[in-house]
Amino acid sequence: MKYTVVFFVYLLTIFLFPQILYAQCSIAGKVTDLEGQSLSYVSVQLFRVDSSFVTGTTTDTLGYYQFTKVSPSPYFIVFSSIGYKKQIVNANTTEKKNELPPVIMETDNIELNEVVVKGASVIRQKDRLLILPDKQQVKQAGTGYDLLYNLMIPGMEVDRIKGKVKTFGGEATLYIDGRKADYREVQSLRPRDIEKVEYFDTPSGRYADDVAAINYVTRQYKSGGYVAIDGRQAMGYLNGDYNIVSKLSHGNMNYTLFAGYSMNKYKGDINDNHEYFIFPKYAIDRKTNTLDNKVKSDNQYVQLNIANQNKKRNLLAKISFVRNDAPDNFSRELLEYGGGHTMNKESSKTTNQSGNMPTIDLYGYFNLKNNQYIESSLAGTYANNSYSYNYLEDKYTTLTHTKEDIYTVRADIKYGIRWKERNALSLRIGHYHTISSSHYDGNNSSWQHLWTGQTLFYAEYNRMFKKNLTFSVSPGLSSLQYRLHNEKRISQISPRLKTNLTYRISSLHQIVFNGVLGNTQPQISQLSNAVQEIDSLIIKRGNPNLDNTIFGDVNFNYSGQFKNLNLYAALHYERVEHVNTDEFFIKDGRLINTFRSDVSAHHHEGMLSATWKVSENFRLKMDGYWSITSLFKGISDKSSSLSGLIQMDYYWKDLSCSLYGKTSSKSFSADLIHKYEPAKYGLTARWSCGNWLVEAGAESPFTKHRQWKQSVTLDAYNYTNYVTGRIYQQTGFLKVIYTHNFGKKTARDDNNTNRHINSAILKAY
Repeated sequence: MKYTVVFFVYLLTIFLFPQILYAQCSIAGKVTDLEGQSLSYVSVQLFRVDSSFVTGTTTDTLGYYQFTKVSPSPYFIVFSSIGYKKQIVNANTTEKKNELPPVIMETDNIELNEVVVKGASVIRQKDRLLILPDKQQVKQAGTGYDLLYNLMIPGMEVDRIKGKVKTFGGEATLYIDGRKADYREVQSLRPRDIEKVEYFDTPSGRYADDVAAINYVTRQYKSGGYVAIDGRQAMGYLNGDYNIVSKLSHGNMNYTLFAGYSMNKYKGDINDNHEYFIFPKYAIDRKTNTLDNKVKSDNQYVQLNIANQNKKRNLLAKISFVRNDAPDNFSRELLEYGGGHTMNKESSKTTNQSGNMPTIDLYGYFNLKNNQYIESSLAGTYANNSYSYNYLEDKYTTLTHTKEDIYTVRADIKYGIRWKERNALSLRIGHYHTISSSHYDGNNSSWQHLWTGQTLFYAEYNRMFKKNLTFSVSPGLSSLQYRLHNEKRISQISPRLKTNLTYRISSLHQIVFNGVLGNTQPQISQLSNAVQEIDSLIIKRGNPNLDNTIFGDVNFNYSGQFKNLNLYAALHYERVEHVNTDEFFIKDGRLINTFRSDVSAHHHEGMLSATWKVSENFRLKMDGYWSITSLFKGISDKSSSLSGLIQMDYYWKDLSCSLYGKTSSKSFSADLIHKYEPAKYGLTARWSCGNWLVEAGAESPFTKHRQWKQSVTLDAYNYTNYVTGRIYQQTGFLKVIYTHNFGKKTARDDNNTNRHINSAILKAY
């Protein structure tokens, strides 16, 4: 009987096991984009034909997915990923192993007006990073800079207070809905109205002129309005920035009025300066210690924006007025002379500055047929500036008073077209013109009349080869002309070239090589015959014969995503000819500080950056940076620096906090000054609820004596200066933002008031 049972079980196994095996089958396939590039982490869900859910998975780093141990039956599969259109395909399991054709997903415009993104998404597209902020990052931000800071983009350093966004190659250019923006514009952006952020780390097309470009894409509303008030007050010294904006939307029209006021009043820098003047027959030591230093300034602005936008065009007109005033800035110092002149003296400096600037700015973007567009802008400004400087040292005194009228016109037009065969072409021509007339009265009276003009022409061709290789080339010409009254006219034509090669290893990894050949013109404040007596030993004067600076860059970078970890690594080399630097030499018993342009430079730098989303509530960012700068041909000098920073953000309900720290760093620039910046650290805490956002922060709260160092070592002049000041020690701030909406939802408009007033005045300080 025993053997009969065993034999019966054996027969059942022989006949039924193949049926059991056949009842378990697999479904596999691959997901790509339109260019055939593999898509990672795509959601893949398996459903029966009655819409009942079976199982789900995601694609791997190579774009593959697989379902195992599923019953043979007809199914349909849903493929979804943020930034791409949803795809649904049928799957009939007629075999044990069912290999489906590749699924191709098309990019989507990502309309998120009614969608809450629970986890921030970073999507690598062929020419940009597409970043979708999550709910916490948006809620705990009060400005466009706050949101960018919260996003923790690898390789990017955001200074929310100064409004500076630094990338590895240099400062990034900021855009809102494809239109160039400035500090006030981004500062006034309401994060809840930002739909997504586009980061062009290798810019092309309409962003080809930029080192890096960031474009905020905002939601558009058709009716309603709002009034928003924000204020930021420093703690530890008197500094405030207060703004109000009101917007009304009706159909395709938007009307926005901005106004703001900022002010400073505090004790300025305390200098401990040791100078060494090397004259032909003797040398002079001078030690300077600050006894008193008062800084005072204020700024007011008002601006009106009128915009009309639809699918075919985007038109904008802006009218603004800015006033800057820095009256009665005063310092008093103790001077100890040694060497050829041994004595002690007291000195005092007083400066007064003011400026008024109206501006009109027109912008238009037009979508044409067959994937073509035209973009144009025209802007004009007038500024009336005043500057005075008075220095007193024993019986020596110097006085200068300067009044300036300066006119600036900027015109630009760009045409672009994109063909289906993976290539695109754009053409751009622009002209920038400045006329300055300055009257210098005092110890060295003169009249300086300067005009400068620069015309730029670019053509860019972009081509995608195969499925993962993109190449772009952008040749161009720069025609620079300027003339100072009673001086010869200077004309220079320089070639420009920008090339880029991008290889996408996968949808999450890419490497980029690019090269740039370009030029820059001298600062208009340097192009003059003006003379300013700084003190009893130093005279500053302009130079109307400076050359055009020419530079060449070579860059390599890698960026990659590993689930919750993002990495960025980069190397950069730059060679610069005709660097415009300061120059010091002895003449007639005085040290002359002027400018020269016969110096060359090498610059090497590298960066490694990582961001890690530890959890939904905790984020971490770390950067490491090194650089070496060398000057040669006329001046021999060298500087190197190694630095790092860390940022930690934590979110909990309506609250968030951020801790940051930055190591000490060194820098060296064309003014020949070696600068040392001490380490700093700080923390901020935010509360956001409804229409209110309150933020408080402190920088270096446990450090009392942070000290900067500046030094110059030259044949005729050396100095070492140690700088401290109240604004660098144990400071804090309190910031409050309130927005009141009326009517239907309206996106907070952008305050694009340029509060910097241009000037060609040669200033003593």
